[in-house]
Parts: sequence; structure tokens; C-alpha cells
Amino acid sequence: MELSIVIPIYNVEAYIGRCLDSVSKIFDLGLACEVIIVNDGTPDGSMAIVEDYAKKYPHIKIINQDNQGLGEARNVGLRHACGEYVYFLDSDDTIKAENLVTLFRSGYNSLPDVLVGNYSNIVEGENRHYLPAIIEEQSRVYTGEDYFNRYYVKSINILVVQGIYKKSFLLDNNLFFTKGIFFEDVNWMPKMLLHANAIYYKNICIYNYYLRQGSIIRSEYTLKKFHDILFIAEDLLKLSSKKLRRKTKKNIGYLAIVGTSVSIGRILKDNSLTVSDRKSIDRIFGWDTCHYFYIHIYLWFYKAFPVWVQKVLKSKYSN
Repeated sequence: MELSIVIPIYNVEAYIGRCLDSVSKIFDLGLACEVIIVNDGTPDGSMAIVEDYAKKYPHIKIINQDNQGLGEARNVGLRHACGEYVYFLDSDDTIKAENLVTLFRSGYNSLPDVLVGNYSNIVEGENRHYLPAIIEEQSRVYTGEDYFNRYYVKSINILVVQGIYKKSFLLDNNLFFTKGIFFEDVNWMPKMLLHANAIYYKNICIYNYYLRQGSIIRSEYTLKKFHDILFIAEDLLKLSSKKLRRKTKKNIGYLAIVGTSVSIGRILKDNSLTVSDRKSIDRIFGWDTCHYFYIHIYLWFYKAFPVWVQKVLKSKYSN
């Protein structure tokens, strides 16, 4: 088996048919492929649709479990995967099957840990789409550390779904998604990149990422998100203990700061936050919770002088 496509399912009744239509095209392209559906305890009618597709396509396998979140659903799919490589697909988006196979075929002989393509943002309801910035016009192989420093640090919007991952690489390095947190992709990507010896990049669009209008932050989850932001920042800083170049360690600190500030800024724009919420947020970033002194100093400066801090960060880390 060459490739396993892992698709977690939860409350996607309106989108899963579109997703599986795009995936089913891969079965006609000569790639030895399986599709692993992880039913993460979805309460809607998503699985009835999935079961109809599974009757048509015997390479679709279904795993049922109680709800454990996106990260753990991906982990379950990874553990059950038979393919040499694994691809994680979100069930409300679609793939470009021919391009995905082209990426796999063109990069396979390089024996990379990861094969990376591009994605397209599609704004639903507006009939328009656009491509994020292209990394390179020509195909090439990077070390994970080079890719991290050259591209990921400058564009944290590089997504998990852009990569096809060698299963043994993920398992040997214990690269599982953290269970039960928001922003699991942001937590996982730097660790994955800094463990990779070889990343093959090709300028080809393999994924359609759908942007739905009207999505909002639900206030009941806000405090949990703040806890997770802090966890991710501290978890990221632990990577500095690895044998890495000085520039890489510098960029790890930068990501911890910028990732924290951007996420905080977005959540604090939620007008539904109560006074009690905001007091709780202050406690989350208290000395007894966050043990990294410089994060406290940064947060104080960012709160007092946000424009100045952003200018300093840009000048310090833009090169």
C-alpha cells in the first residue's frame, strides 16, 4: 500500500459528500491507496453518507470511536494506516486528486520524510478562490530545519494538509497530535519540521481549503483556548533544547511570541467576553501558570505598546 488518506468525521453532514467525491477520483489514478474514515462520535448524519461511499469503494475503511477531538482522530487513523505514506484530509475540504498523485509520484524517488504541495483558499458564497504565496517555482528538497527557517517562520499558514508524510517517520519520532487542544496543527507543525531530514516541495496545488463566512469564536470555549495558547507556546520553547542552529532557536522564540500575541489579539476582539472572562484570562497568564519570564515581559510590553512591539519583531526577525 502506497498511501493512506485519513479523514476524521464530526458534524460534517453538509460537506462530507463533496469531500469523498474528490477523494474517490484517486482510485482511478493507479495509486495503491486506502481511505481511513475515523468517526469521531459524530451526532449528525455524516456516517450514513460515508457508509454509502464505502459500499461503492472497498478501499474505504471505517473506524468508530467516542468523540476525542480532531488530533486524536488523526492519531487513530495513523496507527491503523497500512500505507507507506499518510495524508491527513479535513472532512469539510477537498483534494485535487490528480495533483496529489503527481506530487507523490514526482517526489517519491527522493525518499523524503515529507512531500509538500500548495493549497487554494476558496471563499464560499463568493465564488472566488486564491492561492497563498508560492514557496518556489521549481521543485527541490530541503532539510526540515531549512524549511522551518525559510518558510514556516515567515508564514505560519503553512498547513498540515499540504504534506504527505512517511508513516515510519511519524511513528519513529512519536509525532502524534496532542489530544484535546485547540490549534493542534500549530502545535504539531514545528515539531514535525524540525524532526524531518528531507522535505520534497513541488509547486502544485493539491488541496482546496474552504473559508466559510460567519464563523465566530464561541465564548464558552475562550478560556480553554487561552490555556491551549499558553501550552503551545511553552511546548514550542522546549524545542530549543534540541541540537539546532542558533538561527533556528532564535526563530523558535519568535514563533512562541508572535503565535501567542496573534492568538490573544484575535480572541480579545470577541465582544462577548465578560468581565469575569477577562479576569480569568489574566489569571491564566499569571506567574504561577506561565513559567517563562520573558513571555510575561513581552505580554506587558505588547499590551502597553502593541504597534512598537510589532515593528521591533518585524525588523528583528524579517531576515
